Amino acid sequence: MRVVCVPVCAVVAALAACALLQLLLRDPVHAFPPTSTFELSSGEGVPMPFQIADSWHAMLMGTVDVSAVGTFLADVGLHPITPHDASRCVASIGAVEYIDSSAGTYMEYYVMLLAAERNLGVSPITSYAAIMLGTNRWAKPFASAMGLPDVTGVVWRMVVDSQKSLLAGREIWGYPKDLAEFRVTDKDDTRSVEVGCSDKSGTFHSFVHARYSTLGEMRSERDPSAREGSWRIGWPLRVPLALDGRTTTGTRIRHTSGVTAAVCRDALFVPVCNDNDVHAAGVDEEGSPPLDQDAAASPECVAVARELAHDVRSLAFEPVASAYYDHMRAVLFSPL
Repeated sequence: MRVVCVPVCAVVAALAACALLQLLLRDPVHAFPPTSTFELSSGEGVPMPFQIADSWHAMLMGTVDVSAVGTFLADVGLHPITPHDASRCVASIGAVEYIDSSAGTYMEYYVMLLAAERNLGVSPITSYAAIMLGTNRWAKPFASAMGLPDVTGVVWRMVVDSQKSLLAGREIWGYPKDLAEFRVTDKDDTRSVEVGCSDKSGTFHSFVHARYSTLGEMRSERDPSAREGSWRIGWPLRVPLALDGRTTTGTRIRHTSGVTAAVCRDALFVPVCNDNDVHAAGVDEEGSPPLDQDAAASPECVAVARELAHDVRSLAFEPVASAYYDHMRAVLFSPL
């Protein structure tokens, strides 16, 4: 009879791998059920932790003019990440459709800056390592060992079309949320998300838009036979989405990082090809069609839309890549 001896270290490694796999695969919505309620100033309650049971998320990632954000980052003790040029920092413009969340169904448009806790200088290698290692909770120990600072996402501008989401964002996490109207158009393989407001006759006027060539790519990821047109090679992102966030109030936010990972049915990261893509973030400061403030159904909405358009234009945003997350599920925790 032969006795097979298995080294203890191999057993420990196997158990650790199983535990890690379980953490990666578990559904955060089920893993962290609500345990309390946050009462908003409106009297409505928001279950906490905040659950996103279903959402569609798209980001355009690129660089913006550092001077446009002024002392915004310095005011919360952070430094812009400038991989190639000291005058341009890393940022993303995103659009989210919250299909099922603790604040209901709503749309969101944001501009987020990536920043570090110390100045990385102008270095593509250091910047890339800090972003890739510092935003993944499994890799953060390696970032620390390499002497890289923490990287955080800071929301510079954010608008939503839900009063409940507006109050939750401001009162729970300190996000600089404003209220505006949205129009979402899906045509062929492109989704267009417009932010603006309506006039008294009900006509929608767009002030800011972001267009994503995503629908065909997401379909191609699910079904290779559907590849057509300008489909390009991408790859699925099935890794923990770990990013500590800091708001304009200086509050540190732990969303899906440090405790669990967001999960999504499909994800795709695609470098932007300016010759073929319809990735764009544009503005119409007077509205499209132009809107006179006296004709607006909500003067407050017009003011928000115009300010957002002015700010986005000042960024001189240059897209580099796009990322899509289809049917994302996540949990947002309270401020640290």
